[in-house]
Amino acid sequence: MKLTIIGEFSRTGRTECLFEFDRQELLSAFASDDNIEIGNVCYKWIRELREELREVQIDFGQLPFLKRAQFKDEKELRIVYINIEEYVAYKEYPIKIEWIKRIALSPWMPKPLVGSVKDTLKSINEKCSDIQVTQSYLVDNETWQDLISTRAAPLLQSAVSDSLTPKKE
Repeated sequence: MKLTIIGEFSRTGRTECLFEFDRQELLSAFASDDNIEIGNVCYKWIRELREELREVQIDFGQLPFLKRAQFKDEKELRIVYINIEEYVAYKEYPIKIEWIKRIALSPWMPKPLVGSVKDTLKSINEKCSDIQVTQSYLVDNETWQDLISTRAAPLLQSAVSDSLTPKKE
């Protein structure tokens, strides 16, 4: 069964984890609300969107489901509450802990906090003890760092050096 990831990592520290849910269970929480729109995110390059906007009127119903193409690997599903008749500051839905399959902590979370955050999450109640809690290694992968430092960095350094070298006229 495909899982849905909700949340995002942020270097600002506002969001420090992703919750991965059982898709069918999560969607069941919103099934009875007619104001809920659920859709897969449509990933577009800026140039694609510009071309489309030149030719047709924009479909405002699509806006919550658009994202830049660079993020297409996320395969994101969005759940959006829309009510044009009444302002609603927030809505509550019955999300059950057992629907959470995995929690991924931000790669920018300081290493000394990771263990205690994992322990705290798993100790909330007995249903949480089986949830997989990991830290994303998005930016902390040795192979990735090695490739960047041994191959990309020298190229960048060379390019910067070349751009700073006075040109003979």
